[in-house]
Amino acid sequence: MSAFLAFRSAAVSVLRPRRAHHFPQTTSSFFKQYSTKHELIQAAKQRKKVKELEMEERKKNKPRPATKPKVFAKHPKNNDIPHAFVQVIGADGQLDSTPRPLIRLLDSVNHETHVVRLVTHEPPLVRVLTHLEDKMNQLATKAEKKAAKGQKGMDTTVIQLTWHTADADYEHKISKAKEELEKGSMRVEILFKNKPRVRYPSKEEMQEEMDQVAHALSEVGQEWRTREIQRGVAKVFIQSRTQKAVKILPTKEEIEAQAKEALTKRLEGQKRSQNSHGSW
Repeated sequence: MSAFLAFRSAAVSVLRPRRAHHFPQTTSSFFKQYSTKHELIQAAKQRKKVKELEMEERKKNKPRPATKPKVFAKHPKNNDIPHAFVQVIGADGQLDSTPRPLIRLLDSVNHETHVVRLVTHEPPLVRVLTHLEDKMNQLATKAEKKAAKGQKGMDTTVIQLTWHTADADYEHKISKAKEELEKGSMRVEILFKNKPRVRYPSKEEMQEEMDQVAHALSEVGQEWRTREIQRGVAKVFIQSRTQKAVKILPTKEEIEAQAKEALTKRLEGQKRSQNSHGSW
C-alpha cells in the first residue's frame, strides 16, 4: 500500500503542469526607458554639434568692421613721407612735371643742410628746404595759428550771486566781474539764485538788484542780451566795452632770428649728447 502511494505521488508530481514564471512587466518598460533616454542623449549631442557648426558658419560669414584709414602727419619730412613717388616744387615755385621716386630724391639731398618736406598729400608735392627755411616755416605757421586763436569769439565767465547778498561777498563778486571784463573781449554772466530756507524776493526786488549790478559794471561792460527771470532764478548778460588787441604777426626777420636761435640750441644739444656718449 505504501508503495502504491509513493508511486501515485511521484506520478502526480511529474504529470502536474509546471507554473510558468512571470517576470515583472517593469523589465520591458525598463529597457524601453533606457532606449528612449539613450536616444534623447544622442539627439541632444547632435543638436549641440549642429549649433556649434552654425556658430562657426556665422563667424565666417560675419562682416568685418571697416578698417580705419591711416592718418598721416600733415607735413611729414624725409623718410616719414608715405608716398613712393613725389613731385618737387622748385625754389621759384615751379612744379616739376615728372614724378620721381622718393628714395632717389632723398639720396640726392645733403641731409646735413637740407630737408625734404611734404607740402600736400593729394597730389604728393614736396619742397627741398634748408634747415633754416624749414624751421622758419614751422614758426610762421605756429604764429598764425596762435593769432587766429586769439581772434575767436568771446570767452564767458559765470559769476553767481544770491538774492540779498551780504556787502563783503557782493563787493568781492563785483570786483571779480570787473577784472574779467577789463581783459577785453569777455562776457560775464551774472547768475542770481535764492538761498535755502530764505524767502524769494518780489519781482520788483529782483529788478532792483539786477539794476544795481548792471550799474556797478557799467564802466567796463554793457548788457548785450535780454535779462532772464524764471522761478526765482535770474541772469544778467554783460560783455566788455573794449576788445582785445589783435596780435601782430612777427616779421620775417623776427622769425628768421627765432629759427636761427632754435637751430643753434638743437646743434648744441646734439654735441653735448655725442660728447656724453663718447666719454663712456
